[in-house]
Amino acid sequence: MSKKHLLSKSTYIRSLQCQKSLYLHVKRPFLRDKLPPEQIAKFRRGTNIGVIARDLFPGGVNMSPRSPSQYQKMREETAKLIENQQDNIVYEAIFQHNDVLIMLDILVKNDDGWHAFEVKSSLSISETYLQDAALQYYVITGSGLPLQSFTLIYVNEEYVLEGELDIHRLFTMKDVSNEVDAMLSITKKQIEEAKATLRLQSSPPIPIGTHCYHPYPCDFIGHCWKHVTDDSVLHLQSLTLETRFNLYYKGIERVSQINDLDDLETETQLEIQSFVQERIVSDEQKRFKLIDEMQEKLSKPVYFKLLTKEAALPVIPFTRPYSFPPVALSYGDNRHSVLLLFEETEQDIHRFFNIVSKLIDEFSLLITDDLTDLYKLLNGFPKAEFTDQFIAQKFIGIRQFIEETSMFHPQLTQDADISIIAGILGVKSRKLTHPLYILKDIENDISSQGQAKVSSKMEAYLYHIQAAFDLLVRQPTLFG
Repeated sequence: MSKKHLLSKSTYIRSLQCQKSLYLHVKRPFLRDKLPPEQIAKFRRGTNIGVIARDLFPGGVNMSPRSPSQYQKMREETAKLIENQQDNIVYEAIFQHNDVLIMLDILVKNDDGWHAFEVKSSLSISETYLQDAALQYYVITGSGLPLQSFTLIYVNEEYVLEGELDIHRLFTMKDVSNEVDAMLSITKKQIEEAKATLRLQSSPPIPIGTHCYHPYPCDFIGHCWKHVTDDSVLHLQSLTLETRFNLYYKGIERVSQINDLDDLETETQLEIQSFVQERIVSDEQKRFKLIDEMQEKLSKPVYFKLLTKEAALPVIPFTRPYSFPPVALSYGDNRHSVLLLFEETEQDIHRFFNIVSKLIDEFSLLITDDLTDLYKLLNGFPKAEFTDQFIAQKFIGIRQFIEETSMFHPQLTQDADISIIAGILGVKSRKLTHPLYILKDIENDISSQGQAKVSSKMEAYLYHIQAAFDLLVRQPTLFG
């Protein structure tokens, strides 16, 4: 057996999405896009869930290598442990076969033999997870260890915390042995294809396509899409990704090349107009209607910014997995603002809802940049005191305002933050700190000096929210 492996679980899954991505990942890693904070947090979350799931099978031996240089050493240690039957439970057992190395989350020996368990931090099983499981099954059995079963462990979305955390109810198990066994022949074929790619002298000439985003956004989009122009049809948000690429493959690369506008949905016509005229365009009838509906609520508004923390594991009573408890709330205006911090306790959850209730009573309208975090918070708390319908009546998010009025601009992408939105509207933008970094600031320093820094960063959000909202609503002739 070769000492050095060519593929791992992650590189194999990458190869299924795009062979060029695999090649660049291994041979040209310096071309990779900068990893966004959200993706870093997702990786950490998955690791934490995997460690907690070990309590389903306590008392195991951990084979986790401290660094990649220890992979082969720990693979040999895993083999010795299994051969000598020293332990019945192994965490991060390492196997290698056909130049592929994998680390299995949990390996358990019962009276009938060995059973494999792989932990996923998601709420359901995807096709990608089955492909991952098939690869591990192939490598483990190919290395000489017969498996009686292969089971995926994932998070139970219906679980509600009552008292102490019950990991047996928190997790759901599904035996996927039959599924992965049926995939073995194609798995072996795909391994050989990936290995052939890594033997190439240059990256394979694979054109961009929908695979750039599915099942995951590729981290080489910046490199592979560098030829895509700012006015490309691939940037049209109102069309599905498949439709955009259908146009692109037909030679219609720029928005200005699209004809027969009458055959398109109104929203797409508006977005095309925004690209051609390089300005903000919206459905004026929808916008004026929404402004009219808000007139009475504009008498005494307040601006706020909410920060929530994704909690994969429920720690507050009566919350579900992947709830979003509040961490910080800043409200006020350009002249005065208040910063409130919250801990992950039942008491602070009640304090948060009491504060929001008082704001609702005192102010006619609560305005923020995006209501998504608030809706996530409510969905994670089955006993939340506010319904989505109630939120829609008393709250407004600038992102939701833009969506409801079919507003478009070439720079107004789905991930555009409030500073970009404000800049498009003509507001002199200030530097904003990413919410995840503010959360890290709160976690690292809750002293008065630390809170003052957080307050300043949150005030920058309030500035952008107020300035953008005023232009959107109080100056209805802004768009001509």
